[in-house]
Amino acid sequence: MRLDAESLSTVEASLDRVSDPLARGVIWSSLWNSVRDAQLSVFRYLDMVERFAPAETDLAILSSILTDAQYAVLHYVPKSLRPNVSAGWLETTWKAVFEAEPESGRQLAWARALSAAAAVNDARADEVRSILDGTCPGPVGLALDPDLRWALWIALSATGHASVSDFDGELSKDSTSAGRTAYVRAAASIPDAETKAAAWASATTDGSLSNDRLDATIAGFRSGTDPSLIEGYAAEYFSSLGKWWSERSIEIARRLVNGLFPAAEDTSAVDSWIQANAEAPASLRRLVLERRDHLARDLRAQASNAVI
Repeated sequence: MRLDAESLSTVEASLDRVSDPLARGVIWSSLWNSVRDAQLSVFRYLDMVERFAPAETDLAILSSILTDAQYAVLHYVPKSLRPNVSAGWLETTWKAVFEAEPESGRQLAWARALSAAAAVNDARADEVRSILDGTCPGPVGLALDPDLRWALWIALSATGHASVSDFDGELSKDSTSAGRTAYVRAAASIPDAETKAAAWASATTDGSLSNDRLDATIAGFRSGTDPSLIEGYAAEYFSSLGKWWSERSIEIARRLVNGLFPAAEDTSAVDSWIQANAEAPASLRRLVLERRDHLARDLRAQASNAVI
């Protein structure tokens, strides 16, 4: 479903007046699909999120909006504009988490969105650290449970504002399986070449990693705001696909293929692999083709939004 120009203008002016949550959900879904298809400016979409999401009362709709908005910032905003847009999104989440009802699900949803936004923009790094160490009060009523604390530490790590000693301290408070997995991601998120090399090696060669630990390692490897730290692994990724598929379990190989697929300025590298590997297992080719489709969609959206 697509909104015509008049309907879109009406939505932009008064989406918060739609009382039925099902109708709002359908509208938000339509807006998101239009952004994905490069038919709606990502900036118009993010403006509507900024204006209407803080008032959204349905938690499921709100969670979906916040996830989509973060994805849009990282994938559909042109790279040259991303720093300013990510800064604006960070401020939106920061303001909303302080203004949301204390101890509510909406407050927690915005806190999680804040942690994701803080992982790609460090404008609030000092305040986030102060909240974590207790020197500055956080939002009234927000429970800093272990999951949220780790999410904030991971954000600080990705932007270069935390170290392994910080994670050691947090692990001493939460040594659960989930805590140890979060520690792996936080440590792998540190933005330096040595850390990224270690994360790549661990993900691609350590056969003892559980599914969760592998996902955490890959997420840490992919995190950060400096793409140059991991761009050099693209050639190794494509040369390793066949080996991963033949030597690792299907589930582990699938996570490696999807999780480590390199971001790029064009599809030439993946197109070359597809052309040269016509006899590769069909299930492997399908995964690579799907990742190519996601990359092509990102590039189309970025090109479209660069001229709007």
